[in-house]
Amino acid sequence: MVDLTPAQATDKDLSRRFYITAWRWHFYAGLYVAPFIIMLAVTGLMMLWTATLFGRDGEKTYTVEPQAAVSSVSDQAGAATLEIPGQIIQYIAPRTPEQAALFRINQGDASYMVAVDPYRAEVLGYWDRRTGLYDLADNIHGTLLIGTLGDRLIEIAAGFGIVVVPKGHGQLPDAFDHVEHRIALLFADHVTENAAEQPNVVHQRTLVFPGPSGGVGRGRRAGRGRGGGCAGDGSHRSCLIFKQEPC
Repeated sequence: MVDLTPAQATDKDLSRRFYITAWRWHFYAGLYVAPFIIMLAVTGLMMLWTATLFGRDGEKTYTVEPQAAVSSVSDQAGAATLEIPGQIIQYIAPRTPEQAALFRINQGDASYMVAVDPYRAEVLGYWDRRTGLYDLADNIHGTLLIGTLGDRLIEIAAGFGIVVVPKGHGQLPDAFDHVEHRIALLFADHVTENAAEQPNVVHQRTLVFPGPSGGVGRGRRAGRGRGGGCAGDGSHRSCLIFKQEPC
């Protein structure tokens, strides 16, 4: 058993306290980052599948039966403006023979998408632009629907995530692999600060050594004239060493 005098333990105590503090802030940063990561993943998945199934602007919403001849774009535009009078801003040509043509038409501040059968020059339907499921997911993904504040919160979470994910991967020693060890670290400072108020504590320090799982380390394992409590897994154990006063 190694005798850790105060002089010998000072540097190691400072190193351990710094590790505990760094891990605690790593834990708190993870609590902040995790909800944003989940939100970004879910909304990103919504945008991916919405664009795949319906198209970014809804161009896959309607399907048509292919014909031998295709109407001119001017005839299609005329049919669109008859349905929604206004200024044509954009034309989206069909990408497949079964896909409808789309026209973006502005009416003042309002903007509409009009689907037209490219073979018959007939309007299939129309809808407000940027009001679909893709756009809702995009707005949540970018601003949380609260504007600039939401954008700043997401950017902060992204910055923390860049630091937290690589830093936490593979950095914890084997002695702290289990959840109970990690939770115990959160309260280690409180125990250390109160050590002076406990006269039966010689060195309140976590020691790690090989040993069988379970049980309490006392007598020979803790050292002559000392006792302690140990807990751990099959390969490592953590102990607090106490002085045994005569009865």
